[in-house]
Amino acid sequence: MISDDMLGFVGMNVDGQRWGKEDLFRFLALGGSRVCVIRDSDECATLIQDAFPGILLFGRAWWPGDQHGDKYLWRKISPPDWVNWMKTMYPNCRGWYMMNEPDDWVDDPEAFCAWNIEAAALAIEAGHEVVGPNFAMWHPDPDKLESLLPLFNAVVSMPGFYLGLHDYIVRDPNHPQDDWLFDRAQDIVKLVPALKGKIILTEVGLDWIPQRPNSGPWRKIGVPEKEYAHLIAAASEQWMKSGVIAACVFLWTQWMGGDSRWRDYSVYGAWEFLTAVSAIKYKPQDDPVEPPPTPPTPPPDEVLENIAYAYARMNAIHASLDQISKAVDDVLSTLSGTMDLYD
Repeated sequence: MISDDMLGFVGMNVDGQRWGKEDLFRFLALGGSRVCVIRDSDECATLIQDAFPGILLFGRAWWPGDQHGDKYLWRKISPPDWVNWMKTMYPNCRGWYMMNEPDDWVDDPEAFCAWNIEAAALAIEAGHEVVGPNFAMWHPDPDKLESLLPLFNAVVSMPGFYLGLHDYIVRDPNHPQDDWLFDRAQDIVKLVPALKGKIILTEVGLDWIPQRPNSGPWRKIGVPEKEYAHLIAAASEQWMKSGVIAACVFLWTQWMGGDSRWRDYSVYGAWEFLTAVSAIKYKPQDDPVEPPPTPPTPPPDEVLENIAYAYARMNAIHASLDQISKAVDDVLSTLSGTMDLYD
């Protein structure tokens, strides 16, 4: 559970092997981030938890055995075996990161949902919170959302289970007026409104899509820090309206040399950006509730007495009118008989 004292909407997706303790602590102290993701280091997670006990940390571990890591986790290992493995990788981390950008579930969504629900239940039983399945940007497809209803409903009903999504802003320097923000959370909460408050964006930032060939990570396309922070701030307003409770910028890493493909995403040392996004505060976006209609005020006794008197008078008038009508009929009948005599 996230502490009510932690109001920083923006956290970090942290490379636990190259993280720079002092600098990360400096950032976390600025705004009180609510959530962070830690990759490949229970020691890093433990140090952060000890220093900032209000932060909810999710530890992510790359599943060994092939180059896909935890992408196809549900096809490679049973939920009990995954939980037992995570106990060895992140025994001290309060939260566990379950799966990453799966895209192979559409042929069997029922089994996919069942795996996630069982794994989350076992992890929570073991004392850990869970975020998953951490769908990629623009996933799941809107026309496939209903097939995931068992998973969405489980997130709603299980304390400690959060729906994890990735969402990125796409900016093409040649078309700055045409930024893209997929905001799949918005589509999901339209289907399941109760998911508001249970969605965490475990990766956000600037990224590339084929439709915008000149788009990409912020460093690669040369977006200034101040502008990048403005883009994240504007997107955060939209994400909060969609029921998101925290967003983790990808990536915090010191690994800036060599051929690292992640260096263009790194915000390590970008203090103009970091200072600005630390000021983005979480604001719950509750749907306005229409007040119930005000019942009519009962009339006072005096009014009731007057109404009763009026009804009595109306009844008396009706009776009098009936008598008059009968008398008129009698007169007309008499006249009719008299006219007959003259005939």
